[in-house]
Amino acid sequence: MTEQSSFSATFRRIATIVIAGGVGSLMTMGGLVLLRPAILKPHIEGARVFSEPQPVGKIDGLVRSLRVKRGDDLSFRLIARINHVPVRMLVDTGANLTVLTRDDAARAGIPMSAGVKGDQIEVVGINNTTSQFRRAGLFTIGLGPIGLVSVPIAVDDSGQLKNSILGQDAICGIDRVTIQSDEIELLHTRQIASGCTDSE
Repeated sequence: MTEQSSFSATFRRIATIVIAGGVGSLMTMGGLVLLRPAILKPHIEGARVFSEPQPVGKIDGLVRSLRVKRGDDLSFRLIARINHVPVRMLVDTGANLTVLTRDDAARAGIPMSAGVKGDQIEVVGINNTTSQFRRAGLFTIGLGPIGLVSVPIAVDDSGQLKNSILGQDAICGIDRVTIQSDEIELLHTRQIASGCTDSE
């Protein structure tokens, strides 16, 4: 084999490697372009999923506080304890009632028969929609370092309510409830706060 033919063969091999490498790079880049939406946006199945920052409880002398950051859906959510059972609740300072979903009430040990038969609360919501909830009685709710006693709890027996709601009748006895920027803070100078009933 002459020196020229040997050089030509070597050149062809190098050219083949370069071309193959170039095609491989293009395929890799194309794959990344196709995968980019999946990399930037997590896969979500079914209902929308939002991040929920963990509440921070603190005891400083006589002062007990619970701070909750706003979630991606702009709401405040926390894990309360009802009958020693953790219940995920939406803090709604605009709601007068504390209401549990049917499933949360069952998990917390509140039976379907709890409350006086026929003791229904009719609530008019947005767009004049009407919902009926059952008064289940007075219960104790734990919010981190703050305990709430004698909180009137209602239950949605229809199963339409998607989130249990912590309303004004639960947090009305807390010394101070403030919303600043993206955080709500519950601050109380005693271990226990009392809920509010209709008569108060």
